Amino acid sequence: MKKLVVDNLMSQPVYDVSQEDTVEAAVKKMRDSGTKKILVKSGDTPVGVLEEWKVTDSDLRLKVKQMKLGEYKAVPRETDIQEVEKALVDSPAVYVFEPNNPKKIVGVVTAYDLVKAF
Repeated sequence: MKKLVVDNLMSQPVYDVSQEDTVEAAVKKMRDSGTKKILVKSGDTPVGVLEEWKVTDSDLRLKVKQMKLGEYKAVPRETDIQEVEKALVDSPAVYVFEPNNPKKIVGVVTAYDLVKAF
């Protein structure tokens, strides 16, 4: 039986914002891309995840870096899906990177992706 790895069910593209962006800009990007969460970066380095449901109207003028971000978790693209299932218990999403470059995010896996796969 072939091993099921995250590369087979990750979603693409991965949307991201800078921690220097406003929350309003981040929410707009999420809505425009049809996603409920977005990767936050400091330069090229991922630092967390912003989820739309946690944003209130009073947050919109803040910088993303002023928000409490969800934990950022990432795995190489050949990681077994069972490992990702465990990580999703504590994280809204697990990001997928190139094995030789952990800063190069190539996909994302959410609980929804798991449900679609099975």
